[in-house]
Amino acid sequence: MTPTGKHPSGIDADLKAALADHRAGRMDAARRGYAGVLQRRPDHPQALHGLAVLALNARDDRAAADLLTRLVRARPKDARAHNLLGLAHKRLGDVAAAEAAFRKAVALDPRHAEALANLGAVLHDRGDLAGAATALERAVALAPGLAFARNSLGMIRRDQGRHADAAAAYRAALAAGPDNPVVLNNLGNALSASGDLDGALAAFRRALERRPDYAEVHCNLGKLLTDRRHPAEAEGAYRKAVALNPRLAEAHLGLGWTLLEAGRDADAAEAFRAVLALEPDSGAALTFLVRAEARRCRWDDLADLEAAVRARVAEGADDLAPLVLSELDTTPAECLAAARARCKAAYGGYAPLPAVPAGPREVLTIGYLSPDLGEHPVGRLLPAILESHDRGKVRTIGYALNPDDGSALRRRLVAAFDTFADLSAASDADVAAHIRADGVDVLVDLAGHTHGARMGIPARRPAPVQCAWLGYPGTTGADFIDYLVADAFVAPTAAARDYCEALVHLPGCYLVADPGREVGPAPARTDAGLPERGFVFCAFHRTDKLRPATFDVWMRILDRVPESVLWLTARGEAADRLRAEAERRGVDPDRLVFAARVPEVRDHLGRLRLAGLFLDTRPYNAHATAIDALHAGVPVLTCPGDGFAGRVGGSLLTSLGLVDLIAPDMAAYERMAVHLATHPEELAALRDRLARAKGPGTPFDPVGHARALEAAFRAMWERHAAGASPAPITVPAGPARPENAFQ
Repeated sequence: MTPTGKHPSGIDADLKAALADHRAGRMDAARRGYAGVLQRRPDHPQALHGLAVLALNARDDRAAADLLTRLVRARPKDARAHNLLGLAHKRLGDVAAAEAAFRKAVALDPRHAEALANLGAVLHDRGDLAGAATALERAVALAPGLAFARNSLGMIRRDQGRHADAAAAYRAALAAGPDNPVVLNNLGNALSASGDLDGALAAFRRALERRPDYAEVHCNLGKLLTDRRHPAEAEGAYRKAVALNPRLAEAHLGLGWTLLEAGRDADAAEAFRAVLALEPDSGAALTFLVRAEARRCRWDDLADLEAAVRARVAEGADDLAPLVLSELDTTPAECLAAARARCKAAYGGYAPLPAVPAGPREVLTIGYLSPDLGEHPVGRLLPAILESHDRGKVRTIGYALNPDDGSALRRRLVAAFDTFADLSAASDADVAAHIRADGVDVLVDLAGHTHGARMGIPARRPAPVQCAWLGYPGTTGADFIDYLVADAFVAPTAAARDYCEALVHLPGCYLVADPGREVGPAPARTDAGLPERGFVFCAFHRTDKLRPATFDVWMRILDRVPESVLWLTARGEAADRLRAEAERRGVDPDRLVFAARVPEVRDHLGRLRLAGLFLDTRPYNAHATAIDALHAGVPVLTCPGDGFAGRVGGSLLTSLGLVDLIAPDMAAYERMAVHLATHPEELAALRDRLARAKGPGTPFDPVGHARALEAAFRAMWERHAAGASPAPITVPAGPARPENAFQ
């Protein structure tokens, strides 16, 4: 500089020209002008700033970072420069350097709203939700019109599970910057999570009006349409998203799930493989691919896929589908690890509702939460026990997460509860608030990780005591579920380490059956598609339960019992593959008979009478279908596994006094099946024992089952009211007090 403090001749003029070019949008000319100034004065702050801004706008973040580093050396107290340097570091992925720069900017100028907002965004990325929220709240207080700060605050509220607050923040952002498609997309997601599906739909459509090629919005629209049960429209939205951005793994995943639900398993498998090509570590795609391939009975690489699932469990993956794991040759410890990781990732940030005072209750209020209150296996198991509850001991409330399907079963369920609420259109937060307002003492989750389950509801702790029962065969892995209602066979005390919940052992079997269900007359064998002669082995299972090792045993059984047939429920591609698998094992494919659909349950139960023996699956047993067979008078042959889902058959048979139908291993299972099929007098004696076994203390005793459940609920409540932690409970047969109840 000259002694007068002015810049050397020409620099001022060149800088002024560069600034004018910058303002006019002549970026190349501005860049040349700034560079010319820096050639003569390398530390010129205005030129460094201008050139750094141009580099940031051009996404040349490394050049921007270098220029801004020079600028903060020249002007160490320039808060604006530190803020821009933080942006450059953030884009380059150096989160620590970005945070340091933003903190320096805020320290220099505590009222620098943009620096506060950027600091909040970095803290959010690091998982510091509380720190991020504090910074962003200060930013919007200083600059209410700072749209990106409002949007970032909405994302914090979303991650905190405060979806209504998130929506409010997004609306404030839109007030500052109307119709920003990114913010509209975020608003749609928040409204969807809050249960305002109409509002979410409107937000997504507005976003697409502004930006029709926004693949993420099409994907989110697909999720919304799935929730609204419009599968064809959902598929269209996902396909649009995939067409716009073939690398959007989330869209492929949503498309695969939609196709899987529609029974288009081959197309679903293709979609899941597309996800894995983009994101090889996607546990969700991997487990759903296993389900799709198993449903097709495509066993070519099933062993490799199952090994990959187990490897992902060992790595601590938090996006595996817990229900699918229970269908594989996984250990109970692996199922627990996967379920725990999933719950922590999905629900770990949910804040519980405030605790309520606990005290003596003459009548306990029991809430039953389920997405299956209609024509569904769970829906068919429930009515008899609900109708048998002692209203002097419990008041029952049904919370339906599925809309009315118009079935007679739905009407019966509605009548069986003391109070019934269809909350299928309500958000998780609103359902939880509804349960809390109803004063529920014990909330019974009937779904766990099954399709349609909404664990975000019990995650909010709407009831003082929460337990799982009936619908999900295993541990939930959730720290907000206190008890798992089971029995000593499916979940023995020695296996308690494999459950995060305290085990409740009901007497007999944890499952309940409705003894009043009508069994229609047995049709003629030919009318049911069966040959006129020959022994009928029945295996009415979902095809995703079938595994090559079990099928090998079944084929050997057919080979050893002349003229016998295996009666299955597979259709389409799965049936064709099973025929091919039979032929590969040297068995005539015609000895596999595939049952047609029948419109009425009574007709299905009636045709079951034609079966001689029901063959159970492994590692995942028949549950409701085993009850169907037993109800129709057909003996069930089982071989227990290690986990809950693989021990249900043994539990049913033990409670009925038919332990001689529980094989210790698959070799014995094969011998027993052949022996019973070739010794009709022994099988007839078994059928007679089964007919006489359906009395008190069995799954066909809803009154006794209701008393046992009521005793378990009472023991749970007494422990809670006394301030004791959940602990194992054993309910003995009869009216005795449960063991380990709080005294």
